[in-house]
Amino acid sequence: MTTMPCDGCTRRVSVAGGIANLWSFEKDTTDGLTLELDDGSEHFLCFECMDDLPEEPTAADVAALPERSQDEPIDRGDAVPEQDGGIGAIGVGIAIGGGAGVALGLAIGDLEYGFTTGVAVGFFVALAVKKLRG
Repeated sequence: MTTMPCDGCTRRVSVAGGIANLWSFEKDTTDGLTLELDDGSEHFLCFECMDDLPEEPTAADVAALPERSQDEPIDRGDAVPEQDGGIGAIGVGIAIGGGAGVALGLAIGDLEYGFTTGVAVGFFVALAVKKLRG
């Protein structure tokens, strides 16, 4: 997980995605966003600092935000992490579909066609189950 310092409170917050999560499959959330204000300035702010800004913020409002300790837990509000199985469920679906495809391929005498069809079907079944569950 990559982190960036918040321009308001100076606390380092997580930024999900990108190359840092490519091999880890972490499901952590991003704890901030870059805002472009009406005065033309851009600021990376954690969600807590965004909540502390007035309706029409300026760079001076960002500079006036209070500092927070790095040890202070990040308030994620009402966010509930997804428990849908994610990439693991898709991997299992592909593996089961691939196995079924190999069996189909052996039965019809065309292993390559059966395997690729099975993997594709397994992938789409896993996505459908994920969609129905959540």
